[in-house]
Amino acid sequence: MAAKIAETTQRPTHVVDLRNHGKSPHVAAMDLNLMAEDLIRVMDSMDIKQAAVMGHSLGGKIALAASLLYPERLEQVVALDIAPVNYDAKAPESWRTIVHIVESMRSIDLSRISRRSDAEKMLKEKIKSPGIRRYALQNLSRSSDGKWSWRCNLDHISNALGQLSTFNVNGKEIDEDDDSLTACPVHIIRGETSSYVQDSFLTTTRKHFPHSEITTIADAGHWLHVDQPEKFLEVVTSYLASPNT
Repeated sequence: MAAKIAETTQRPTHVVDLRNHGKSPHVAAMDLNLMAEDLIRVMDSMDIKQAAVMGHSLGGKIALAASLLYPERLEQVVALDIAPVNYDAKAPESWRTIVHIVESMRSIDLSRISRRSDAEKMLKEKIKSPGIRRYALQNLSRSSDGKWSWRCNLDHISNALGQLSTFNVNGKEIDEDDDSLTACPVHIIRGETSSYVQDSFLTTTRKHFPHSEITTIADAGHWLHVDQPEKFLEVVTSYLASPNT
């Protein structure tokens, strides 16, 4: 998908793993402020003065936080099916889905796996959606000695999910009464059948992101780029095709 976005928009495109994800460092501390700082450090290491940042779910939360903490560094944000709210308080059932995926992955006994399909069978008992299973199994890696492991640090992620369910920026819980924060243009793309960006969240969203736009993709859930890849690409590239939209 990143290659298609780069080709369509003619913009240099970089895919960045969050801490405790992919090949990024595995560290115990995880919160929005630290990971927003990680993003800026990556930009600094590549001599990128300003960038459009897109993130899905937790990645979208981090992009939104970074736009508040480092507004001069972000040209625009595209947040995919996530809102700047406390999910434990406002939509606990949505956040429990993420917790369930992480805990399902943690429950797999990797010592019993000889091939990737074994892990897929085990996950199928816990995660019914084939698309989400495929997404989860992308994190499964086999070393040269034949041992399987998860690329992401599931223990650290699991421990941090309670903190990450909030929208706490710079030690402060963002709420509807705080009108001191503004940011760059923000585009939130939500799935029609997802509960992660409810209409009731939009007042809070626009309070802190007054330039935000909300787009809904029909027949798509939380993994909207999996459910409707062509429509997703069309919407995203319309935002990213030219700077400062």
